[in-house]
Amino acid sequence: MQPVVKTMVVRRSPEDAFRLFTAEIARWWPLATHHLSPAPPVACAVEPAVGGRIFETAADGSERDWGRVTIW
Repeated sequence: MQPVVKTMVVRRSPEDAFRLFTAEIARWWPLATHHLSPAPPVACAVEPAVGGRIFETAADGSERDWGRVTIW
């Protein structure tokens, strides 16, 4: 299986772009329409380390993993 690769040019420093993509994922991710939980979603996050989860949290407190961080 091949990984999904997306490339884009942004007008920000690499450090700022990385922070926005990871630490502030809830700010830009369309959680209302792109989630896995049957309960209404309330948050999504990236754990900032190799092996960390990329996940969502639902209104009932349940969490659903979307993936794992492989490079940090």
